[in-house]
Amino acid sequence: MKNIPESLTETFTGRAQSFLAPIANAVSHVREGRLAALAVSSAKRDPLLPDLPTVAEAGVPGYEAILWFGLLTSSAVPRTIVAKLNREIVRVLKAGETQQRFAPIGLTPRPMSAEEFDKRVRDDVAVFTKIARAANIKAD
Repeated sequence: MKNIPESLTETFTGRAQSFLAPIANAVSHVREGRLAALAVSSAKRDPLLPDLPTVAEAGVPGYEAILWFGLLTSSAVPRTIVAKLNREIVRVLKAGETQQRFAPIGLTPRPMSAEEFDKRVRDDVAVFTKIARAANIKAD
């Protein structure tokens, strides 16, 4: 499957048994009964589906897999420019208006420093590389 709409269709029709869908794309289908939600993959329950347990609560302690978005740039960009961009992005993400606009679609901004984001990317690459190698998954 190549994208979220295609993956949802495959799940609705039964051609796929399950799909780890972003909550923003799945919440309306769960509420309408078209999808049966098993758990959220975040460390905390999601306000959009507060009765749905986390994967950790459902029996896999320490589990957390979140969808994140970030701004990437060339490593040649001066650190002063990266720091300035980061300050402005953090300011916007912390703004009440941003929080209010994101909440209804299941997005919770987690502003972080450029160094924290670098670590997030490195850590996720390490985890998913290990998983892919263990499962013999190859990129197409």
